[in-house]
Amino acid sequence: MNHRATFIPTPEIDLLLACARLHMDETQIERARRLAAGNVDWVTVYALAQRHGVLPLLARHLSTLGLPHLPAWLLPRLQSDYATSAQHNLLRARGLTALAHHLRQDGIDAIFYKGALNAATLYRDLALRPFGDVDLLIRPEDLPRLVARLPMLGYTSPVQRTNLALAQQEHNEWPFFNPCAGLSIDLHWRLSPPTFAPLLQEDNLWARTIDVELLPAAPVTTLGLHDQLLVLAVHAAKSCWSHLKWIGDFAAWLHTHPTWDWETTLADATHLGCRRILLTSLYLAHRLLDAPLPPPVLAAINNDPQTPQAARTVAGHLWQHPSPFDSIFRRYFVSLQLHPSLFDQPHHRIHYLTQRLRHFLSPNERDREVHPLPGHLQFVYWLVRPWRLWKTYGMGGKVRGREK
Repeated sequence: MNHRATFIPTPEIDLLLACARLHMDETQIERARRLAAGNVDWVTVYALAQRHGVLPLLARHLSTLGLPHLPAWLLPRLQSDYATSAQHNLLRARGLTALAHHLRQDGIDAIFYKGALNAATLYRDLALRPFGDVDLLIRPEDLPRLVARLPMLGYTSPVQRTNLALAQQEHNEWPFFNPCAGLSIDLHWRLSPPTFAPLLQEDNLWARTIDVELLPAAPVTTLGLHDQLLVLAVHAAKSCWSHLKWIGDFAAWLHTHPTWDWETTLADATHLGCRRILLTSLYLAHRLLDAPLPPPVLAAINNDPQTPQAARTVAGHLWQHPSPFDSIFRRYFVSLQLHPSLFDQPHHRIHYLTQRLRHFLSPNERDREVHPLPGHLQFVYWLVRPWRLWKTYGMGGKVRGREK
C-alpha cells in the first residue's frame, strides 16, 4: 500500500514539500509548477511553512522559479520574512560565538548543538534554517560556576533555582536569555531527559567533539558527526517529529554526507537501542522530502515493519490543524501513543513509561513556588501537582512556554 494520502494529504502540503528542501531537481520543479498552476490556497501554504519552520526555503525557491500564478502579496512577504530570519539568525550566531569565546577563556568545556549548528553544518547557510534557542551541554560539575558566570555575560533566567543539587536531579536543562544578543540558551548537563537517557551514551562524547566555524574566525565546539546524527534523531523523536524543519535536517544530512558509513552507525544505534528512532527519522525524510536512502538504511527499514508504521503515525499528526502539540495534554497523549513503539528494547519501553509517569506526577520547583508549604506538609504536593497542571493548561489549553 502506498499510503501517499497519509504523508501528503493536500495539494498545499504537496507544494510545500516540493519546496521545503535544500535542492530542487527537475522533478520537484515541475511538480511545483504543476501544483502552483492549480487551485492552491496560498494562505494555507504560507501558514504551514511558517508553522513548520521552512519559510526561508519556500522563499528561496519561489523567488527563483518564476511561477506566473503567485498572488501579489506572497513574494514580498516571503522575501521580507527571509531577510528578517537571516538578520535574527546572524545576531544569535554572534551572541553564540561570543559566549563560546568567553567559556573557552574561563576554562569551561561546552558543546553547542542543534539549531544554529544545524544551519551551519547541514545547510551551510545561517539564513535557511530558522532557530530560536541554542542548546549548550556542559559537564555537571561545571554547573555552579557557569550559573554564577552567565549573569556577568548578560544572561538571566526566568527560572530561579537556589538548590543546584536538586535542580540537577529533577531536570536536565535550564533556560537563559541575553536580551542584548537576542539569544536564548538551553543549558544542559545531560543530553536528553530521563525518558530517553538510555539511548545516548555520554561517556566518550567529549573526546569526539569537533570545532566548526559558525562565523569566520569564530570556532564553536559541537558534537562529532556520529553523535550529532543520533542526538538529532532522539530530539526529533522526543518531540514526535512535530515540525517539518526537524525532518528536513535528516534530508539535509543525507545530502551533505553521501558517503557516510551507515553500517557502523546502524550497528551503534542498535547497541544503544535507538535504531528504530534513527530509521524513522530517515524514512520520514525519504517519504516527505524524497531524500534518497542508502542501501543499508533501506534494507534495515524493509526488515522492520514498525518503522513505516511509526512514520505513518507521525505524518497523521504532522498536518493536523490545530496541531495536537499546541496542548500540553494532547501532546502528552500523542507521545504516549507513539513513543513506546520506537524503543528497540522492552526494558527501554518500561523505563520510558515509568519516567513519564514520574515526571507527570512528581512535584517540582514550580509546584513549591505556586503553593509554598511547610516541611511537614510536603506530601501534599503530590495532590497539588495534577490540579495545578489541569488548572494551568486544561485539556485544550495552549502551550504557554515550557511546562515546568
